[in-house]
This record gives sequence, C-alpha cells and structure tokens, in this order.
Amino acid sequence: MNLLKPVFWKGQLIEYSDYCQTLKREQQSALEYLRHTPVDWIVPESLKAKVFDDGTLKPFFGDTIVSTLTLEKTQEINIIQESLFQQNGIFATKLDYRQFHVTIHDLNHGNQREEIEEKMTQSYVACRHIFTQLANYFRQHPDQAIIELKGTNVFPSWNISLLLGLIPASDQDFRILLNVYNFFNEVVSLDYWLRPHITLAYFRPIKLSQPEISNLSYLLAKLNPLHFQIQLDLKQLTYQIFDNMNHYQDKYFGN
Repeated sequence: MNLLKPVFWKGQLIEYSDYCQTLKREQQSALEYLRHTPVDWIVPESLKAKVFDDGTLKPFFGDTIVSTLTLEKTQEINIIQESLFQQNGIFATKLDYRQFHVTIHDLNHGNQREEIEEKMTQSYVACRHIFTQLANYFRQHPDQAIIELKGTNVFPSWNISLLLGLIPASDQDFRILLNVYNFFNEVVSLDYWLRPHITLAYFRPIKLSQPEISNLSYLLAKLNPLHFQIQLDLKQLTYQIFDNMNHYQDKYFGN
C-alpha cells in the first residue's frame, strides 16, 4: 500500500490541479444553471426515492464509508445550514447537524433493505479488511493519516440536495484521499470519482417556482465562495449503515 502514489481513475492518470479545477467548474456550472433555471424545475426520480412530497424522509437503506466530524466543526457548518433555511418550504426535513460527515465512498443503497442485505454483508466484510490494512499503514506513516480539505461553494446537486463542496488542500492530500477512495471502489465499483462534500439539505420533490429559485440563488450568492477548512483523521474512518438520509449508525471504526 502506498497512498502517495499517483492517482489513476479507470486507467487514466489524474493530476491534482485538473481534479480541483474540474470540481470547481462543476460547482460553478450548477450555480450558473440555478441563476438561469426556467420555471419548469425538474424533480429527479432519485430524490423521490428519498423524500415524500411533504418533505418527510422516506425509508432508504444502505451502507457507506465516511469521515465523521468534530462537534465544533459540525456546529460551524450548522450556521451555514441555518442560513439556508431562511427559505422555508423548499427543503425536506432538516438534517441533524450532529450527523454531518464527509462521504468517502457510497457503497450500497436502495428503498428495499432485503434487496441489498446480502451486498451490505459482503461490503462489511471487505471493508473491515481494508480498515485493517489502512490502520497498519497509518501506524507506519502517521503523518499521512491527517488530511486537509478546503471549502469551495454551497451548490445545488442535480435538484436533489444542497452540498458544501470540498477540495483537497494540497497534492499530498489529494493523493491520499483519492487512493483511499480507490481501495473502497474495489468493494463496490462506482462509475464516478470522489467529489468530497457535506450534504446540508435535501429538496422537497416538488417543482420550485421562479421566485423560490431566484431567492435560493440569492442566498447562495451571499454565502459563496466559502472560506472554510476542515481536517480529516483517516484513522477514524467509519463504516455506517442508514435507514433514511437523517439516521446513520456507526458499525465499524478505523483505528
């Protein structure tokens, strides 16, 4: 294991500067789209799978690898979340700020637990093996266990949610983070690379009016760009399960 090796995705080398520029460009594109969204707001099917029309959260099951945050940092992020909820009526049930986290890898998810139960069991076993490897590695390289991320923008993601975007603060942080992601991608192969973020809110699965869209764009313009830094301790990676988007349970910790 070498977390400082060059980062490859689907056989192609990814450079730190290109990675960060791509993430920032995607975020700016989402914000620009919001500024020019027509009245016909599209409600994604993936949002309908997670949220009822009235904003309450549907049962939605799965497992994931996350980096949890300190209470101090979640309280800081909660201030950002609260500023967004000035706009009532467009968001689902407010997410518990104490459960804010940075997702390292989406593993399995779905509306029917029994359909993914076996996959989750397999993932749990495979992820524990990776956690053991990482723990051994970080005992030998403790300086690589702590990485820094920088906040970029709060932006809408595909009309599903509002995300606090993050990018690695340095090339070393980038290599460590993406190489860790690639290990877990061997457990459940995803066709997209890691876009670090903290989910602040889910939209209600309803069409927003033009005034609602314009007001949201105004609120985000006041927030962005962010001046925000966060430190992750990868020795404390956590395997979590969830039964909706506001209820996560720790099942296994790194060490």
